[in-house]
Amino acid sequence: MPPKPKITKNMVIDAAFEVAREAGGENINARTVAKKLNCSTQPVMYHFATIEELKKAVIEVAKDKFPKLVKDNKIPAKIKTPLRDGDEERDDEPEVYGGMYFFNASNKKRPTVVDRDKTPLTEDDNVIYSGCYANVFVDIYGFDTAGNKGVAAALGGVQFKKDGEALGGKGVTADDFDVEEDDEDDYDI
Repeated sequence: MPPKPKITKNMVIDAAFEVAREAGGENINARTVAKKLNCSTQPVMYHFATIEELKKAVIEVAKDKFPKLVKDNKIPAKIKTPLRDGDEERDDEPEVYGGMYFFNASNKKRPTVVDRDKTPLTEDDNVIYSGCYANVFVDIYGFDTAGNKGVAAALGGVQFKKDGEALGGKGVTADDFDVEEDDEDDYDI
């Protein structure tokens, strides 16, 4: 009797689904799925004789999970979400993001930013920083525009709660720059 495979068929399907979600169904192949599983391509091809068989299995999973998104047996390319895996998207800073998930939220307008007592804060106050503890208002919404489909997060407001360990670099302030004279021109064209 052959040994029980360590990488199961469902693990391969789940990894392929993640590839489709992040990069589009057309990017499902033995290498991209194996990379997600942190293994060689052999377990992928052990469970599926062809990549087309794997793509069909992923489409069936997608139909079950997201029936409104799967049309004509195709998974939309790059279903976007604000949730990010720190191990994959921020491997340049493993001490900060390793083993963690984070999400991106943005807004075209500056969000409301207040202190613990609701006193409005400005950027010059230097109270809010990457790593501080805060209460946040985030609006989660779905979108489907010009072929882009997914979920996004809009940052509505931030309330400082307490200091924490600063993440990453220290940032830049106006004091980090030199005063420039008007008559200097370093950009001769």
